[in-house]
Amino acid sequence: MKKNTTIILFLIAVTCGSVVAQRTDFIRDRNFEGGLYAKTAWVGGGNATLIALPMVYSMAYTEDLSFDAVTIPAFAFSSPSNSSVLRLSNTKLRATYVWNNILIATFGAKVPTGLNGFDESQLGTAGSIATRQLGFRNANLFNTCDIMAGVSSSLPFKDAGPGDLSLGLGLSYLYKIPYQPVAGADVWFSPASEFNISLAGEYVFLAAARQITLLADLGFTVYGADEYGETDPVEVGAKFNWALFGATEMVPGLPASVRLANYKKGANTQGRIGETNKEASDLIITLKHGLPLLINSAPYGMLSLGTYSGGGNNFGDALVTTIGGGVSPRLSEHLFANGEVGIDLGELGGDFVFGMEVYGKIQYKF
Repeated sequence: MKKNTTIILFLIAVTCGSVVAQRTDFIRDRNFEGGLYAKTAWVGGGNATLIALPMVYSMAYTEDLSFDAVTIPAFAFSSPSNSSVLRLSNTKLRATYVWNNILIATFGAKVPTGLNGFDESQLGTAGSIATRQLGFRNANLFNTCDIMAGVSSSLPFKDAGPGDLSLGLGLSYLYKIPYQPVAGADVWFSPASEFNISLAGEYVFLAAARQITLLADLGFTVYGADEYGETDPVEVGAKFNWALFGATEMVPGLPASVRLANYKKGANTQGRIGETNKEASDLIITLKHGLPLLINSAPYGMLSLGTYSGGGNNFGDALVTTIGGGVSPRLSEHLFANGEVGIDLGELGGDFVFGMEVYGKIQYKF
């Protein structure tokens, strides 16, 4: 029977995504990844641009204990606020321990590598990059200090009907330490901490030489309260998400997958004011298929459609389509690469959306 590795690895990604979002596998050897990410997006007459250089180093200390680290130099610019941000962001450390192939425990921290203290125009740039409808990766530009701990596990069920079933559970807690977000103001912001519950199930069909896999996952996040200076605390609404994923490689060398996901977020509320924004609901479907090109680099095409509703007062409902593709060549025995390009077309709050995205990375396995 196929071991329940995939579901455990998935739970690592879900449970520990806040700490080291770039890694989705348990480290058995030493690896180094260096990448380039660039995206620019226009909404109406405004533009936001981000260039980032994510770097990841991973190593296995023992067969069951691994460590990894991430740091991301980033440069952002937005035309509405006419300001730029250049800093080393998202420096994170994580330890992962597998106990008897039953339980995975993780502990990580985000380490501040510079001061915050954005001025008003820089806050506008950081906010534009973080707009969820625009889909920027590496969008958190603040140098905050966060601490996370989590556990996850799974159970396999062999020959459950026409296939093999794995079920998993992940729990994690993310504590966010207060920081000063505004330059020249002695005011501290204490962001809401998070408690996450993740449930997932993987089903691999015995038919078709195990070339069909189905994955379903559920997530629930409970937040504390945001506190800023002497103002009333803001209660952050809970978040619920689900996703369905199917993958197959019925045609050798041409893998295909489809993913449907829904993210729902409750409204933020403030004591004396009441509801301060609308409940958010995002529905995203993504198709990915290998391309029958006669090149030895595993080319693939992608199509994504996202609908966004609710959320903060500054951003309206949106419909965004992304068309793109990528290649994943193996350059040598130890060197691997991946590159993607994408174009966004859509509408946000009545304004036309156009975006371009490029991503590439090189991984060296020692």
